[in-house]
Amino acid sequence: MACGKRQFKKRARDEADDEVQAPATACPASAPPQPPAKRPRKEDIFPFLDLPRELQDLIYDAAIEITARSWPVIPNRALEKRSRKSTSFPSSSNSGDEPRPRPAFPFLGLTQTCTTIRVAFRGSWMENHRIPLCELERYLSVFHRHPPVKDRHRFQAYVNTAGQLKVWLRENELHCRDILRLLKLKLRLPDYTIIFEHGIDVKPNEARDLTKLVNNKNPEWLRWLRGRIITQVRTSCYGYVPELTIVVRVGHAPDWMRTTFGPPAQEGFVEKFGLDGLKHWNPQFAVFYG
Repeated sequence: MACGKRQFKKRARDEADDEVQAPATACPASAPPQPPAKRPRKEDIFPFLDLPRELQDLIYDAAIEITARSWPVIPNRALEKRSRKSTSFPSSSNSGDEPRPRPAFPFLGLTQTCTTIRVAFRGSWMENHRIPLCELERYLSVFHRHPPVKDRHRFQAYVNTAGQLKVWLRENELHCRDILRLLKLKLRLPDYTIIFEHGIDVKPNEARDLTKLVNNKNPEWLRWLRGRIITQVRTSCYGYVPELTIVVRVGHAPDWMRTTFGPPAQEGFVEKFGLDGLKHWNPQFAVFYG
């Protein structure tokens, strides 16, 4: 009986050894070992900074001109609508289609290479193209971040505090659009010029009022922006009267503002913040309870 147990344990141990060693002997032919990645050779890297400065400037000027002509990308709304209808019932041929990627900023790589190229190119590049309102949030998060604590001096070396930003307005993008981040950019860079450009679908008064709002220097308005009392500034162009909804933290909201169904602003409250000069947008107030 003891001999049988020893033989059983030996056979089980041998089988286990075979199972452990089997994968080592079976090498799949379909997965050959990959060679280590090679670093690019020095002769494969274009020596851009070795070019004469005049030639570098010509390349910068060409990139800026091409960007101004090709950006923003104006999509064909009618074509996209027909495309969505045609693919509303996916078949086997288009079930694996991926969503259309967002268009990339032209020549973005020149702003992300090194400090020398960034300082020479980025300022002029940013001032000569227009950013669609729908892309503004993403654009500001990339190019107008708060300077880091460690590299503040290097960061400020390629930021033009007296530059300009061109925003392209379209009527269908003005509904429920939060522009607070744009207002805070102007608050952080008071010498920065923000220009609103538009086509025939946007009324001139809409753009003029947005310019007045961005350049509003009323002390009480600036205090609320600086103190983070205002959490959103939303535009809404649907309806007979376009609205500008200003969302205020509950701790700073007066009692009349806490009623439901969009209470009208109390007499003198709009003038208190310098918003009485708006002719197109009707200022409304809401409360943030978070």
